[in-house]
Parts: sequence; C-alpha cells; structure tokens
Amino acid sequence: MKKITIAIIAMAATFAACSNEDYLGGHVNKDGAGTPLSSLTVQMGSTASDRSWSEGDQIGVSVSYYDLTAQNRSFLYEEDESAFSAETGVPIYIKGACSVIAYWPYTGTDGAEPVFEIDTQDQDNIPDYLFAKTDGVNISNGSSVNLTFERVLANLKINITAPDDVISKWILNGVYTDAVVNTYDLSLSLAGHKELSGSGTAVTQVDLKLLPQTVESSEQEVTLVLFGQKRTYSFLLNESQALALTSAQTTTYNVDIKDGMTTVELVPEGTVDWHEK
Repeated sequence: MKKITIAIIAMAATFAACSNEDYLGGHVNKDGAGTPLSSLTVQMGSTASDRSWSEGDQIGVSVSYYDLTAQNRSFLYEEDESAFSAETGVPIYIKGACSVIAYWPYTGTDGAEPVFEIDTQDQDNIPDYLFAKTDGVNISNGSSVNLTFERVLANLKINITAPDDVISKWILNGVYTDAVVNTYDLSLSLAGHKELSGSGTAVTQVDLKLLPQTVESSEQEVTLVLFGQKRTYSFLLNESQALALTSAQTTTYNVDIKDGMTTVELVPEGTVDWHEK
C-alpha cells in the first residue's frame, strides 16, 4: 500500500511540471510532440471574393487524423494583425502527414469533435458556409499552412412568368435540405429533405440557397407547386434531366404559365456563377 501511494505522488509531481501547451500537444514533454502550427494564413477564394474577415471572426481548424488536441480548434481573427490565432494561445501540433481543414461559422467546443450539420429549411437564417482544405501537410512543412475558403452552398433560382394568373404561394419538395459534415475531410452526407415554401402578393421568382446535390427522378421527384388565383400548377423540375446543384453556382429554371399550361426550361448550360444570380 505504501508503494502505491508513493507512485501516485510521483505521478502527480510529473503532471504538475507539465504546461497546458504540453498537454494539448498530446505529450508530457515537447520531445516528439510534432511541429507546432504557428503560422496560419487564411484568404478568400474565387467563389467568396466578395467576403472579408472582421475582428473576432471565429473559424474551426482541424487535422484529418484522429487527435482531439487538433480537432475543432477555435481560431480568432485579429484585425490589427490581419491573421488568425488560436483562441487559447496553444497551437495545433502537426504529428504526421495530413490535411488541415477549416470551416466558418464556428460551432461546438475547442478541442472537442463537433457534430456538424447543415439545415437549409429556414431560408431566412442560413449562414454563408465557407470551407477550406489544404492537403500535403506534414511534420516538415506543418509550421506554416495556407487556407483558402470557398463557398459551400449552391443557389437555385426559378423565374416565373404567369401573364394570365397571379402566383401567391409555392411549395418545393424533393430537394435535400439536410446534410452531415464529415469533420475530417469536410465532405457532405445528404441526410434528408423537408418541404420548402414561400408566399407573396405576386411571386415572380423563387431564390434558394441549397446543398450541392444531383437528384435523378428515379431517385426521387423534385416537385414544384405554384398556387395562383385561378388554378394550381404542379410539375417536376427533374423530369427530363437530373436537378444538378453545384457549390457556389446558380442553377436557373424559367417557368412559363400560359392558358393554364406550364412549360419549364432549364437555362442553357444549367449554371452560372454565384455572383451573377
């Protein structure tokens, strides 16, 4: 019993001699702790060129291997330095070949693997999600990493022409509205779909931010219902070809209602740049 007590006291003394930085590096001393990521350069890519960082903006930074000391680390933007720094002041340690990934806006807890989900049903409250991923990081080059953020969501625009009727409500079914984000590579797993709807005195356009996805009619039908003063119009957006939504791009459909008949036209090429929407 006496030996056990001595061993516990000795262990406690060892722990007391270690700093928080050593613990977060996953080691009781700095030998073999890896390379501290001391310089993190963050910039906007071509799809997010209209965005800029503000003082106090918070991003989540992780590595692609399992290490909670390097998972979902909170980095804050310091405007006077034009740089992001670890909120705790303790760096991420690069311990092997990996990718460094980051996302905005931040969620969860520093150093704890988050459950990261995207829900696009509430179109009035969807963050402009930004992801970044840098491959080829290792112990020899891991002291400095450059991250380029790009937009995640796609845009679906439906232009409505109804010279003989007035559209006051619309319902869209069949598009995926929910996804789970893999926090090790930022890939999206489409998880489900909910009804999207809207109304107005005279609706001429439906403009939505949605998850990137391709939906074949054999998988599920993407149905748009328009409610007019005279009648209701229902049709498929993916009847002749798949509904294809691409990150940071706009897919446009023109819907023409005349004499009670509806024609649907996918704008040539299907997509245009996000900024042209």
